Amino acid sequence: MLAFTAFFVVPVIWLLIAPTKTDHQLVFENPMAFGSFHTFLQTWDKMYDFQAHELLAWLENSALYSVGGVLLALACAVPAGYGLALTEFIGRKVLLSITLLVMIMPASALVLPLFLEMNLLQLENTAWSVVLPFGFFPFGVYLSYIFFSSTIPKELLARPGSTVAASGGSSAGLLCHWPGP
Repeated sequence: MLAFTAFFVVPVIWLLIAPTKTDHQLVFENPMAFGSFHTFLQTWDKMYDFQAHELLAWLENSALYSVGGVLLALACAVPAGYGLALTEFIGRKVLLSITLLVMIMPASALVLPLFLEMNLLQLENTAWSVVLPFGFFPFGVYLSYIFFSSTIPKELLARPGSTVAASGGSSAGLLCHWPGP
């Protein structure tokens, strides 16, 4: 177990130490030795000045795509999982089966159809072309389905003094009042 941990931790430590060294020190000295803070500041300045501060645009895009994808995934997956877990409707099992089927589909098989959809909607080269595919995440739907079906007893929906009854009798009121995962 210790060797397995070292296999993954040592490269991360080296990545943190490497910017503190000059090119010569990287090649000829101990790879795990610390260089100097002066070299670290020079490396950071070179990286920051690269292509007129392009690093800031990369960080901004990464934050936008990550936060946008997570918020869209939560906005879609939680209500979908809640609805699948607590309501009985025609086609529910088929929908759950399709969700499981989409989860095992390799992402590379979806590249061309996603590109064609984004091209049809004229969304290529926009932030939406990155956020939308990540926002509709079948594993999130299935995970929230498992969470809601295992934590909310169905008797709670019909009980007169329950949160559902207090919120006007709708199960959407229970979703708003039930503690999240």
